Amino acid sequence: MAFYITKASGEQEAFDRVKFRRSLKRAGATTEAIKNLIQDIEERTDLRTTKQIYRYALQKLKIIDRSVATRYNLKHAIAALGPTGFSFEKYIAKLFEQMGFDVTLNQIMKGACVEHEIDFVAEKNDVALLVECKFHTLHTLKSDLKIALYVHARLQDIEKLWKGTPFHGQETREAWIITNTRFSAQAIRYAECAGIKLLGWSYPAHKTLPDMINEIGLHPITALTTLKRKYQKELIQNGIVLCRELIDHPDALQALGISMSQTELTIQEAKSVCEFPVNEY
Repeated sequence: MAFYITKASGEQEAFDRVKFRRSLKRAGATTEAIKNLIQDIEERTDLRTTKQIYRYALQKLKIIDRSVATRYNLKHAIAALGPTGFSFEKYIAKLFEQMGFDVTLNQIMKGACVEHEIDFVAEKNDVALLVECKFHTLHTLKSDLKIALYVHARLQDIEKLWKGTPFHGQETREAWIITNTRFSAQAIRYAECAGIKLLGWSYPAHKTLPDMINEIGLHPITALTTLKRKYQKELIQNGIVLCRELIDHPDALQALGISMSQTELTIQEAKSVCEFPVNEY
């Protein structure tokens, strides 16, 4: 049954079964659960905005399987990290560390014209990734063409100086842009032409940012449905950002005055998320 839904931007678009099904499957929902949720959404006329659909699906998944709800909550969980407390670039740096890269945050690199501050540099096997992270609090905002142009110009300036050094040729350098939302069509077109690597919520196909996070099991504690927001903030301030870190330090929950039974429930949820098997989407 075809119908239109209203996005957060106010635009209307046809409800996309395929995209919705993929987001649920990525989170680990069963075929039956996905079928029932799609049927509910199509039959209920009160679910006609992306926000209403998201909230309804999340509440249903909490009842069915909390670990699925936690993974489904990933986009909002990353946004909840915010620009303060624990930055998006630090979170992404941890992702690359888990993939075996040596990571240096906030590195200053000289160019032929000026110096450039790189969010982080990730190195492995004679390949250095120069990464620019773009965090958006609003899911509707996209990383656009001017960001791709800026990153490309910066890499060219760095490369120009680097080519005159004796180290040139010993290492491959790649410019990356990583965002927690989406890229504009122009940004993608330019990046593909200029050789810039993009990683976002829906790009590249079959290896998106949420795909990588689910594959590695590096979910932030802000995704946990059994942990109140005020406790999440306190844990982040104390240096515990990932579900994996919380598993290793369960005493951090009790230090906040959380009961033993609630601690066990939260740790179990964290474990079920981190131990989620890799699937083909």
